Amino acid sequence: MVRPQTFSEILGAGYREAVVILSRDLTIISANETFLKDNNLSLQDIEGKRCHEVLQSCMNFCKEQTDECPVYEALSTQKPVSVTHQDVMVDTVPHHYKIDVYPVLGEKESETYFLHIARDITNRIEEERLKDNMWMEILSRMESLYAAMVEGNENIENIRGEIDQLIEIVPLAVVGWDAKGRITRWNSNAEILFGRPAPEVLGKPFIDFFASGKSQEKFSKIMHMLQMGQTEVYSLAENRSSSGHIITCEWYHNAYHFSEKGDVSAFLSIGQDATQRLATEEKVKELETKFAAILNATADAIVGMNNLRRITIWNPAAEKLFGWLAREVQGREIEMLIPADLRESMAQKFRKFLEGQEQKKGQKITFEASALRRDGISIPVEITLSAELIEDKINGFAVFHEITEKKRTEKILVQSEKMRSLGEMASGVAHDFNNSLTTILGNIKLLKAAGVDKEIAEKLDAIEKAARHGTATIAGLHGFSQTADDAGPKHIELLAIEPLIEEVRNLTRFRWKDLPQKDGHTIEFTTEVEGSPALLINGSDFKEMLTNLIFNAVDAMPRGGHIHLSVKQESEKVVLALQDNGVGLSKEDAAHIFDPYFSTKGRGHAGLGLSIAKRFIKRHGGSIRVDSVKGAGATFTVIFPLHTTSDPGKLDLAKKNSLPIPLQILVIDDEPLVRSVLKEVLENNGHTVMEAGNGKEGVRIFRENNIDLVITDHGMPVMNGLDAAFRIKKHKPDTPVLLITGWQTETDAIFQKPSGIDELINKPFDLEKILDLIEVYGRKAKKTERP
Repeated sequence: MVRPQTFSEILGAGYREAVVILSRDLTIISANETFLKDNNLSLQDIEGKRCHEVLQSCMNFCKEQTDECPVYEALSTQKPVSVTHQDVMVDTVPHHYKIDVYPVLGEKESETYFLHIARDITNRIEEERLKDNMWMEILSRMESLYAAMVEGNENIENIRGEIDQLIEIVPLAVVGWDAKGRITRWNSNAEILFGRPAPEVLGKPFIDFFASGKSQEKFSKIMHMLQMGQTEVYSLAENRSSSGHIITCEWYHNAYHFSEKGDVSAFLSIGQDATQRLATEEKVKELETKFAAILNATADAIVGMNNLRRITIWNPAAEKLFGWLAREVQGREIEMLIPADLRESMAQKFRKFLEGQEQKKGQKITFEASALRRDGISIPVEITLSAELIEDKINGFAVFHEITEKKRTEKILVQSEKMRSLGEMASGVAHDFNNSLTTILGNIKLLKAAGVDKEIAEKLDAIEKAARHGTATIAGLHGFSQTADDAGPKHIELLAIEPLIEEVRNLTRFRWKDLPQKDGHTIEFTTEVEGSPALLINGSDFKEMLTNLIFNAVDAMPRGGHIHLSVKQESEKVVLALQDNGVGLSKEDAAHIFDPYFSTKGRGHAGLGLSIAKRFIKRHGGSIRVDSVKGAGATFTVIFPLHTTSDPGKLDLAKKNSLPIPLQILVIDDEPLVRSVLKEVLENNGHTVMEAGNGKEGVRIFRENNIDLVITDHGMPVMNGLDAAFRIKKHKPDTPVLLITGWQTETDAIFQKPSGIDELINKPFDLEKILDLIEVYGRKAKKTERP
């Protein structure tokens, strides 16, 4: 129901007019003091009665539910109606009323009530009538005086004196002219308007005082109309003052004296300067046009309200944002646009602002809030309140700017910053773990090489397996510490797909297995890989892409289901298909599924996963599509160009000599345990090893000794491995340099074989691979040294 205080606010708003509030069935709900006092009534006399029962006795122009009834018209059209009734007899005295009826919607659409406002405009009408009567009396008296002059019934001098007096009392410019258009009268106001004294203009053609040919032509037509019997003609014309300025005047031209033959012998033109008024009207019209254009063109919802917070303006953008038409909200309180739990506090905010504007006109305030759409959905908005004083009443304006995307972007940025911080932490943890794992795996290698019994060998195998599992976990941490859109060039290499798929399957197990089982559901995840396909890709980005596709499939199966991932080689391409039997997609949603920020999952989902996946796929020369039927699951098909697992650009390390060539090797690493493992393994294979704890020390040792090959760590104090490699290559360009790093984030984001590095090796490294690389590069180095 409509709140009672709503009526009290309206009726207590200080209306000088008589206000009656009517229900939808046109019974009276209440009325203000003005109405009750003017009609000697109390609320008890009128409440619950049909409006015509009361209004007919108070205002005898009331027409019960006919086409002439403004209330009935407002009820039928749901639009404001305005009518004027003149000469209404009230206590034998004629009165004139302007009636305005406003339909106002309540809290529910079915609750409609009407404001019936009656304004007594008798005084204004009487003022206009007196003014018209004054002109008519003056003209009539002048005509009588002229007739008396012709008939000679009165003293001519007395008659002329009275005519002059009548012309002078008119508060406007008065110009008399004869049948030939020559000026015969020129009052003091005409002298002021044109800047010319009467003696200077009497006898001259009145037409000469019209500035343009168009105005003169119009005046000639007016002369003809008056001579043909028309008694009064209104016109706008451009006149010229004595200074040459153009004045736009409005004129009332009258024929007020006729000869014995019935011809018009004297005319009177009454005029005033309308330049300022017309300019103001034009300015107002221009401002109204601009205001309407702004209202229609702006993308923000603009809502106008009166001093009672009732909606008066509703632009097209407001219709689009909230879903209400203008006629449906006209007259309702603006807080209808606020969710119920915030409505009272926001009503207070609107009320205080409008009250404060009476002292601080022109002030604006901006704040964030929630707004309520017609469909019941709350949206975040930024509201700017301003107000203007119009006809001595405060009118407010509220601009609603939707900030859904802004909030979503802010949330994504915060999440991105968290992930970036997590990535940096993960990178540091990975570095330390990789150093530890390198030491563990290296010592296992040394123990096995030294020869141990079967039981110890089995235990060493178990330790090695656990360490390599730790290596995979660290690689997984590294993969999640970056996104496919991280800035900087990426480390691209030829990678077999099957191990990557298995790694992602294990890393995402918590989403497709553990969490659903916790809720009592089961998701089965099967894979099928044909052949040995390989892709030239960044491994971390590929894993993120596949993770996003898997998470999307899991989200589509809230009650469990089946995910099947298949990989096939077809001619020159690799086809990866991820199929689920979840809720599926409509045709409209499928068309936008790869758009940034698009999500069918509601709040809490940024809608970025699939767009990031698509960008990665396109960057690697591939394509992605989705095939889906609503309610029948979806299949995401990814196509990449085919590569083989054997990269022809790589050296065939399998073809190595059974007797390694002994080399002088420099090992640079700030971790003593890593240096120790490398030194022992290399020396066991016949090489001579020198050690350095940082890059600066390594460069010094290199310059002082005949070094065949350098193995250097990346991240070290004093001087890092890249700087050391640069100085070593500058001193002796043909020296092979192998870079070892535990900083996998930096490796992927920055390192893409810069000059100075021959091979990149990630910690924890495979000692067999290092020995193979040393043999190949050592053989090349020794071959180069031969004369």
